[in-house]
Amino acid sequence: MKVYFSVSQLPELASLKVPQQHLVKAHILEKIREANRWIPRLRVLMSVLGGIVGWFAFPFLAPLIHSEALRGISANSVSLFALYAALGMGAGSSVGGFIGNQVLISKVRPLLKQEMSHLNI
Repeated sequence: MKVYFSVSQLPELASLKVPQQHLVKAHILEKIREANRWIPRLRVLMSVLGGIVGWFAFPFLAPLIHSEALRGISANSVSLFALYAALGMGAGSSVGGFIGNQVLISKVRPLLKQEMSHLNI
C-alpha cells in the first residue's frame, strides 16, 4: 500500500494541470462534505484528539524510556513534565493528523476514479 501525504499526490490527478487538479479536488471534497460533513474535518479532529492523548500520555510514558543521558538534566519535575507534555502533544497531533489524512484519501480515491471516468479524462 502506497502512502500519500496529500490528495495532490494521487496518481488519478497526474494527467491534469494544476488549476484543473484544484477544481477536481474541491468538487470531490464538496461531494464528500454533502454525504458526510465529518469526513473532511477528520484530519483536524484526529490531530486534536492525538494532541490531547499525547499531552496526557507522554509525560507518564517518557520516564519509562528515559535514557541515562537525560537523567543528568537539572530541571525541576514540573518543567520536565511540561516538556514531555509538549513533546507528546506534538507527536500525538502529527500521528493523529496523518491517520485522519489517510482515511480522507481512502474516501477520496473511489470518488475521484468515478468522477474522472465521467469526465472521460
